Amino acid sequence: VYSSNRYTEVLTKYLDEAVINENHFTLTKGETNSDIEITSGEWKLGNNTFEWSSLNEDVATVDEYGRISAVGGGNTIIIAKIGDMQFKISVQVDVPLESISLNQSDILLTNKETYKLEVSFNPIDSTIEKNIIWTSSDSSIVEVNEDGIITPIKSGTATITANVDGKTATCEVTVKMHLKGDMDGNEKITPYDALLINVIYEQRRTPTAEELEIGDIDGNGRLTPYDALLINVAYENRTSLD
Repeated sequence: VYSSNRYTEVLTKYLDEAVINENHFTLTKGETNSDIEITSGEWKLGNNTFEWSSLNEDVATVDEYGRISAVGGGNTIIIAKIGDMQFKISVQVDVPLESISLNQSDILLTNKETYKLEVSFNPIDSTIEKNIIWTSSDSSIVEVNEDGIITPIKSGTATITANVDGKTATCEVTVKMHLKGDMDGNEKITPYDALLINVIYEQRRTPTAEELEIGDIDGNGRLTPYDALLINVAYENRTSLD
């Protein structure tokens, strides 16, 4: 039986020929790996002979027997050291994506109004490449670009879908387009719209920004009887004010 000093002496003699069976591991968060072996010729050197450490314990830890535990996403180096000799094992920890969600599940948009949908990832430290594919169920109603910005096209309802590695989340978008001159929002131009403009004018009420945008037909920045007249003309001639 070797004394500890004799064991170290023999071990030191063989270290020059020592090799490690793996120098890279890819693990999933929560996994443990105990497959590391350091050998010299026919010798299997006991893992507890070495001093083990991790350069980033937020990614992976290692115990005195060389067992590696994956803690969080990222990369780190595991070091096995004895005297002046050391072995390095690179470890990559992957964190799978479980699900995604959007900052809105449904939304109402009107003229010239855009909105940016944002994706949240679960878990937040998922290491998967976060390429988001955006689609609209009906791009004639609402469009979506590669940045998740949705733009209304015409009145109706469509579903926007975000897809990340097969995980999906959706937002139902309702579009209500306001026609120029459509003061009551019924998507038609009628004499009643002209009446509403005259009421605002006669009451000397300051119109809202939306009322001004819709009812200021002549573009002078005010609602006047002339705007009402133009609406009535458009109604009688069945023409559009847009």
